[in-house]
Amino acid sequence: MIKFRGTTPEGKVVEGYYVKVTDKHFIIPAPPKISFCANYGEGCFGVIENDSGEYPNEVLPSSLAMYVGIDDKNGKKIWGSFEVDGVMSEGGDRAKNERGETGIVVFSQGAFVLVYEPPHNWDPMEPIDGLIKRWEVIPKEQENG
Repeated sequence: MIKFRGTTPEGKVVEGYYVKVTDKHFIIPAPPKISFCANYGEGCFGVIENDSGEYPNEVLPSSLAMYVGIDDKNGKKIWGSFEVDGVMSEGGDRAKNERGETGIVVFSQGAFVLVYEPPHNWDPMEPIDGLIKRWEVIPKEQENG
């Protein structure tokens, strides 16, 4: 199963498995088991369970990111933004290369790509898998510095 990351309304970053039930978004620590009531049309909605005994964490949809399945040149997981409810999430990592060029990792057109940030917009999207050994994730605490 694909891993996801999100931020709770209280600011806690959580990793696990993503489930959307009605208009709520959750990250579950262990693979989910989902069951639904037979009378869904009468107001009953999905029940989320998992084998870990931990409760699902409700997360902000704008904070969601999907693990791309590969790590950066320093061995750090790379997370990419993806479309949630018709809007691109903002949870994807920023990355930089040895020349100081930066970009944001997003899922677009069926693949994870690096979208270069200005002024390096001459080739706005490049598949991430070939770039991985030249790029490193910018830690959140260093993004504005």
